[in-house]
Amino acid sequence: MRLLVSVLSAVALSAGAGPLDFVDGTLLTLKANGGWSWFSDDRALVLPGDRLVTGSVAGVTARGSTAGDCQVTAFDLAKGTGAAVTLHAALERDDHDYPALLPLPGGRLLAVYQKHGTDRLVRWRVAANDAPGDPAAWSPERTIDAGGRATYANLFRVAGSGGKPRIYDFHRGANFNPNFLVCDDDGATFAYGGRFLTQGTGRTRPYVRYAAGPAGADGLPDAVHFIATEGHPRDVGNSIYAGVVRAGKVCGSDGKPVAALGDAALAPAALTRVFAGDADRRAWSTDIEVDAAGRPYAAFSVRHIEAGRTTLWFYYARWTGDAWAVHRLAHAGSALYAAENDYTGLVALDPHDPDFCVLSTNADPASGRPLVSAADGKPHHELFTARTADRGRTWTFVPLTADSRADNLRPVIPRWPPAANAAGAERRRAIVWMRGTYRTYADYDTDLVAVVQRVAAPRR
Repeated sequence: MRLLVSVLSAVALSAGAGPLDFVDGTLLTLKANGGWSWFSDDRALVLPGDRLVTGSVAGVTARGSTAGDCQVTAFDLAKGTGAAVTLHAALERDDHDYPALLPLPGGRLLAVYQKHGTDRLVRWRVAANDAPGDPAAWSPERTIDAGGRATYANLFRVAGSGGKPRIYDFHRGANFNPNFLVCDDDGATFAYGGRFLTQGTGRTRPYVRYAAGPAGADGLPDAVHFIATEGHPRDVGNSIYAGVVRAGKVCGSDGKPVAALGDAALAPAALTRVFAGDADRRAWSTDIEVDAAGRPYAAFSVRHIEAGRTTLWFYYARWTGDAWAVHRLAHAGSALYAAENDYTGLVALDPHDPDFCVLSTNADPASGRPLVSAADGKPHHELFTARTADRGRTWTFVPLTADSRADNLRPVIPRWPPAANAAGAERRRAIVWMRGTYRTYADYDTDLVAVVQRVAAPRR
């Protein structure tokens, strides 16, 4: 009955029973003309004062931005207004080039960005005060040669040695593999830290998603969890592997050290295997979060080839303390375009609730039936919320968008400041996504939009 209700609700909306361009909530346009990929984070932050801050790169020359502008937008949720700052004008028209964001002490904000492997520079700027929407608040751009053509940025401020905080920037660099930079002065300088993972000799590259563990007594996490593939799914029959960086070691999901951080010989296959892929089941990492007990949960996509038929699926995985429990989550629909036949609309996990996620698909997530919009008679990617009551074995789906005239892609659920998430209290959840037209990673015309929900805190 649970599955039937979810299917019927989606079909009813796509059949025109509901309003056209339906959105379950008040749709906020955070940044007109902005987009992102999904291997850099954080893309979106909720900062004190109910400010929703996003990093993006403009896809077209329109609506106040030039194609390739690398930008940060601060949106005041109470006032319903936002202000954008261009960190680097016309960097590249490429959705890989958006800035990753990290809050710093004293209300400051760090933004790190780079091109899509077309030079060796990692770039960064710091908002010098608590005003990321003010161009005057940002320091001049600084750069470091990463030692290889740089792509992606993933920022974490963790407990370092002697109690001194350390910032890590995990990026793609030398040998086309994951590398890392380190910063011990809260954004003033970066230095090359070493190779993180190694696969191949310059073209095969692991795709990694990262998440910080829960904060300790000092307010800082002591670990960074991650999932990784061996390579790009068009080249490799990818599996999914998981590990954790803690105290200068790279460990398996069970916490047992596998190698020292920076060991250039560490391959993904040395870590804990989450999902076994092959030529007919090619996985790609999508998202990872960590619960309050320090146990990670993850989402990934798999391209299945069965009897000559290709389908895309979303999967959900959860570390039990002893093993990864893996389940199919939903039909992922069709690829965004032919040249990247593993590009899906993606899944966003809730960092505060492992039983909830949001997914983007142009098929009914339960049945796989194609979605055709009553608004224009065309298939579009729509968003669905998904909830499980049995740790991922089964899911119920509720449309968040339906009968759209545009695609709804690449959602993310940012963390909300802890003070708003006291145990047992009502909290808020922001869901941010790209809405518009997406043709390729270098040819898109989308806005960043959001809804804010009020939800009961999960009981544990």
